[in-house]
Amino acid sequence: MTDVQAYFDVVSGGHFTFAFEVAGNVANLPHPMNWYGNHPELGEQKVLMALDAVTLLDGEVDFSRFDTVVLIHAGAGEETDILGDSPEQIYSSYLGLEAFAEARDEDIIPDPWLPTGDAYAGGEPVTIDQVLVLPENEFQDSVASVGGYFGSLGVYCFEVGLRLGMLSLSDFTPSGHPDSQGIGEFGLMGYGLFVGAGFIPAHPCAFNKMLMGWLDPYTIDPDADGFFRLYPAEHAAADSALARVEIGPSEYWLLEYRKQDPDGNGIFSFPGDLNGNNIPDFYDADSIYRDGTPTSWYDPEHDEREWLFGAEFDFFMSENDARMDGAKGAGSGLYIWHIDEGVIQAAFLSEQNIFNADPARKSVDLEEADGIQDLDRRIPSAWVLGADYDSFRGEDSSVFGPETSPSTDTSGGVPTGILIDMISNVVADSAYVVPFSGDTVIRYAGSMTFRCRRTDVTASGAPEPVATLQLNDVDLRGSHLLAVDLDCSGDGVLEIVATGDRGRVFAFDHDLESFREGSPLTGLFAVGKGPGGEPVSWNGPAAVGDLDLDGLPEILLTADSGLYAFNGEDCS
Repeated sequence: MTDVQAYFDVVSGGHFTFAFEVAGNVANLPHPMNWYGNHPELGEQKVLMALDAVTLLDGEVDFSRFDTVVLIHAGAGEETDILGDSPEQIYSSYLGLEAFAEARDEDIIPDPWLPTGDAYAGGEPVTIDQVLVLPENEFQDSVASVGGYFGSLGVYCFEVGLRLGMLSLSDFTPSGHPDSQGIGEFGLMGYGLFVGAGFIPAHPCAFNKMLMGWLDPYTIDPDADGFFRLYPAEHAAADSALARVEIGPSEYWLLEYRKQDPDGNGIFSFPGDLNGNNIPDFYDADSIYRDGTPTSWYDPEHDEREWLFGAEFDFFMSENDARMDGAKGAGSGLYIWHIDEGVIQAAFLSEQNIFNADPARKSVDLEEADGIQDLDRRIPSAWVLGADYDSFRGEDSSVFGPETSPSTDTSGGVPTGILIDMISNVVADSAYVVPFSGDTVIRYAGSMTFRCRRTDVTASGAPEPVATLQLNDVDLRGSHLLAVDLDCSGDGVLEIVATGDRGRVFAFDHDLESFREGSPLTGLFAVGKGPGGEPVSWNGPAAVGDLDLDGLPEILLTADSGLYAFNGEDCS
């Protein structure tokens, strides 16, 4: 847990301290692992495992002193069951308010919390509704060069990230066969928890750091046409470690400079490396090499553990099997993230994690500088989780604009004309000689600069919109637009029909004004409701037809509760 503390101290720039206390108590639960991990009727029952553990330890632990309970169970977590042959194992999890409320609703527990015999100073009883379930280790399933020895630090930090409120940004859809990789290995809350074989997880991405309040972006006005500077994001306390470029009311880019190998020595480093082998292990007082390199088992009475405070946690971030021999920590540069708050808002309303479910419109999407959208596909390749050339830098990809791939268009494909160019080199000196030691290293730039401006959107022949309309708090994804004459008089002028979330149907005049006069929301035409009065979810695009043969169109839609038809003129 000390390395978890070290990780968050580094990635938060000292803004967050993971304070913990190891109780040291062991609880022998009343059921074996497979009862909790693969219950014959109920599936995984981590809430019941937490209940049993808290009940057994209640007399030994004062739970009033903690805001979160961390339960570490014997064995590995099922997330590293790569061969799929250990269904009895337990997935590492964060159990929060929602998990306990769901367990209450399913009659697994009587209340949406776990009771204890403890009380706060004012006499209020202590209840538990924040639990992390973590494995003793992640050792299993030999795959490729890993040999089955996965580190558990990445999983531990990922679950703590969920507890803090970070967004999980992998793609989990379709279940079992996701069609994209989310943010790949470029952030803890994606596949970054497993880089460095899980021993050295990557930093959280810029958005999650901003969400935590660890990075405060400065805002760039592209119409101002200026030059800007970014300092490395690993120093989160810096004033200019994150930039925000506005795209529209709900979209923007976040720019961060990530330096994977700050000391440039081409190998993972950390200040607490007592034996100098660049591996977080321990100083072996009885080492046969007499340099502290472990040659025997750890002896807590004589040996000293090495901790990861100040470590280069981004060192393995862009690793893959396609790297050239000898390339280490070579992905440093400017990372540009496309943020779509509309998708984030819609995802919070879903019962599933769909933040990055749609490869064509993610909530947090890395603009891959090499022009190959590896993170947006399911096709296996050495680059599928990311690569060194996904960052922008003067040496390789120094322009992000209307004519590049990816381009600076909005999520919907509307040209913004924004151009980010003249991105500086990330390497200041490729053969820097360190004073006194004489070592030759790569000296990376202490900061990176770039220009941001808006070009003429129509210069390349892109059509200018006749009208534009921003609908806040409305999700039109998946809506196929219909052009139909809804007027009773049949004036020959077509209206635009679209379906939205929460059972809403929209109709607009040709100039995007509301077709229905007095509509409480621009364009709102009708709302489909289920048997209990709840808004429905439309199954597909709308259709139009004259169902009652009165010569006027009706709008037809389907939902799980049935078929819906609305009169074109009066919305009935």
